[in-house]
Amino acid sequence: MQMRSCITASILLVFFSGCTPTQIEQPSPFIPPATPIAELWPAPVAPLVSAPAEPVLYSQQINKVWAEKCVRIVDGDTVLVLNAKHEMTRICLASIDAPEPKQPFSDAARSACGELCPGKNCEIHETGKDRFGRVLAFVVVDGVNVNAELIRRGLAWHYRQFSKDSELQQLEDSARESKAGLWSESSPAPIPPWEFSQKK
Repeated sequence: MQMRSCITASILLVFFSGCTPTQIEQPSPFIPPATPIAELWPAPVAPLVSAPAEPVLYSQQINKVWAEKCVRIVDGDTVLVLNAKHEMTRICLASIDAPEPKQPFSDAARSACGELCPGKNCEIHETGKDRFGRVLAFVVVDGVNVNAELIRRGLAWHYRQFSKDSELQQLEDSARESKAGLWSESSPAPIPPWEFSQKK
């Protein structure tokens, strides 16, 4: 019995003699792989700007086109638009003139403009600026040229003094013939806003 215990002790001594603490390989600490910077801060996505609607009714030269959101209707031919930087721009609808306040159909023109524009994304097709520095433009919403639509409904004049657009003139002529909007009143005959303003 004593000899068996000695033999067992000898075997254990031989087994552990080759496994000193300095010889046991220690596991390396886990170092997670570096996350690429591009994954932490993805590149910003450029805002989508819709292409100009086709067809757009006008024959004038367009200086530039940009997208905005219409936030307020000033009157039948003037709107306020807001860009992504929360900057407000006053837009005068080019080539048309809607009835002035206190003129017949002034409220109807403003309501129609409000029906077509407010709260909607729109395309501003700028033709230039007036003598007061205000932007003149065609406003296009869902493919509808708001300037032309107001003339078609008989709620605005083609501003012939500053526009030679034959298509807009044809729309006015058609509205006159069908007695649409303000052309339904023949007596007294509708007074163009530019003449009305001079009489005030």
